[in-house]
Amino acid sequence: TGRSGPNVEDHPFVVRGRKGAFVGESIADGGLFLAVDMPGVSNGDDVEILANEFEVRFKAEIKNVGEHDESGRLYLGSVDASDSSSTPDILSHSITAAVNFGILKILIKPRPNTNTNKE
Repeated sequence: TGRSGPNVEDHPFVVRGRKGAFVGESIADGGLFLAVDMPGVSNGDDVEILANEFEVRFKAEIKNVGEHDESGRLYLGSVDASDSSSTPDILSHSITAAVNFGILKILIKPRPNTNTNKE
C-alpha cells in the first residue's frame, strides 16, 4: 500500500498457517511454543538461546547471507513469559530449540515431577 512501519496487512492469498513473523502459544501441558522467522539461519549452530526465570532471549548471526550481502544479518529478540500463568518459572522447565528453513522453534515444557512419595 506504499506505507511502511510495524503494521503489515494480511496477504489475501495466505489462507493457512501463521501470518506473523513471531508466534507464541500456550500448549496443553502448561508449556509454551515460540516460533520466530529468521531468514538465512540454517542450523542450530548459528543460534544462541539464553533463559532466566521469566524471559527467553535468542540471538542469531549470519556472516555471509549472499553474494552481495557484505554485512550479514543479526537477529536479536526476547520473550517475556512472566505474564503467562502457564510458565511460572522458565528455569524449572525444559527448553528445546530447533531451526528449520529459517524458522527458530522453541519449546518450553514443564519437567516431569520426579518427586513420588511411596509409602
